[in-house]
Amino acid sequence: MFSIVDDWLAELYYLLITFPAVAVIVRRFHDIGRSGWMALILIIPVIGQIMLLFFMTNDSEEGTNQWGPNPKHQEPFERSVSH
Repeated sequence: MFSIVDDWLAELYYLLITFPAVAVIVRRFHDIGRSGWMALILIIPVIGQIMLLFFMTNDSEEGTNQWGPNPKHQEPFERSVSH
């Protein structure tokens, strides 16, 4: 009886973890100036994971690309203090 519940909980856990993981991968591809559709390289066995590791370790593009400004290379936030 517990194996059915355990299987169901495991599937729910994997489903809940998959969406944020894909969002992080797509965001990282946008940071390096590539389309989020490049995440589909994970479908390719072994080579896809190696390519993903390569892309995820690349440095971000400096400045702004078509997906917006690079948070790593922005000016530091200046706080105004009012007395």
